[in-house]
Amino acid sequence: MSDETTTTEQEVAKTEEGSEESKQTEEGKDSSTEESTEETTEEKTGAPDEYKFEAPEGVEYDADVITKFSEAVKVLDLNQEQATGLLEKLAPAIAKSQQDQVAKAQADWVDQAKNDSEIGGEKFEENLSIAKKGMEAIGNEKLTSLLNESGLGNHPEVIRMFHKIGGMVGEDGFISSDVGTTKDTGPITDARAASKMYDHETSKQT
Repeated sequence: MSDETTTTEQEVAKTEEGSEESKQTEEGKDSSTEESTEETTEEKTGAPDEYKFEAPEGVEYDADVITKFSEAVKVLDLNQEQATGLLEKLAPAIAKSQQDQVAKAQADWVDQAKNDSEIGGEKFEENLSIAKKGMEAIGNEKLTSLLNESGLGNHPEVIRMFHKIGGMVGEDGFISSDVGTTKDTGPITDARAASKMYDHETSKQT
């Protein structure tokens, strides 16, 4: 047998070995890909221990609503992605429901204030003017904005508080009323207004 024939046979053997190794490598890659796909699928399947939802910009989810929603989608065994997608579709309805609840609460506060035995009744509008005077005396722009935007300014207890303060404010912005047995005049401040308001309540009870 010639050297040339031997060389050819060796080259063929190497080629076959290379093909076998290449085949094994490809099979290994396919196996790894399948395992990775299976792991990914497993990760996406089923409800997580805890859902995490982020509200869109400008929207705030009610904590109780999110808690109940999480409980519902967990029963359905939805994964995080599926639950988030469902929440995004329901978000407009949830926001509308929350707005309706807030509007109803504000309307209820107004009715309660109008029917309140102390600040309501026929003198309701007059008492509101006195309350506004009290708010302007100790409040500022931020407080006014907060009360208006949140609707808390319509709450009967808030009106009652500012009404009592307004009743102690003279035309010049000073406390000019007698409280108990002590006369006190001077610029009104948050601390002094609160002190006089509660002292006034005590003097009524004695």
